[in-house]
Amino acid sequence: MYKPIIDYVKQAGIPLIALNIEPTITHKVVKSGIHSLTTEEQQHLPAAMDFSNYQYRQDLYQVYLIHQQQFEYQNFDYFFQSQLLWDETMAQSAHQYLLAHPETKLVVLAGNGHLMYRYGIPERLYRRYDQPFTVLIQDEKMTKGIADYVLLTEAIQGRLSPRLGIWLEEKNNQVIVKAVGEETPAHQIGLQAGDVITQFAGQEIQSSADLKLALFYTQPNKAITIQTIRKGKKLNQDLTLSEEAYFH
Repeated sequence: MYKPIIDYVKQAGIPLIALNIEPTITHKVVKSGIHSLTTEEQQHLPAAMDFSNYQYRQDLYQVYLIHQQQFEYQNFDYFFQSQLLWDETMAQSAHQYLLAHPETKLVVLAGNGHLMYRYGIPERLYRRYDQPFTVLIQDEKMTKGIADYVLLTEAIQGRLSPRLGIWLEEKNNQVIVKAVGEETPAHQIGLQAGDVITQFAGQEIQSSADLKLALFYTQPNKAITIQTIRKGKKLNQDLTLSEEAYFH
């Protein structure tokens, strides 16, 4: 969803910076806690972390309950640590950039959970950098103090991305076909379980997100090539996705 904004920023020559900590660190913390990090991993932690906001903790607990079974989270304290680490690092990264570029106006793009009620990124940045800020969130119930502005959007009706009819597995930066549905575009061109998808319509594929993005920009009735590896052999398979492959 951020891609059109990022494309515009690049075309306009506006500086673009990544704020987040390495995901391998937060993934480790959510499973084993901050104390499990190695000395080298601890070097990536923000200089200061504030655990004192009770409402922040309570709201994250509700999020934890939603995701607990889906992601097999076992310990709320570790989940809390990982989320706080996420917000503190983004605030610190933004602070470092603003110190180096004091005349800059910085726009932070993040999910509502990192912004609403200001206790995520905004207040943690304000703690470091005492300057005014404005918080905008999207499509949330308007409650007291949730943000300065709430943007209420309407659903856009139109063509969604097509579906190949495959189930995927990600492993070692590879996208592997786990299964192929019958009477699907993938079945028609002979994709098989175990195939590794390396390119789609000229785009390198290293994650399912890469494939979804390439699919999103695929036009109906236009021939494309899927490059795969099957049992060590590289294959090129041509595919034309008809209108029927697109879900409205």
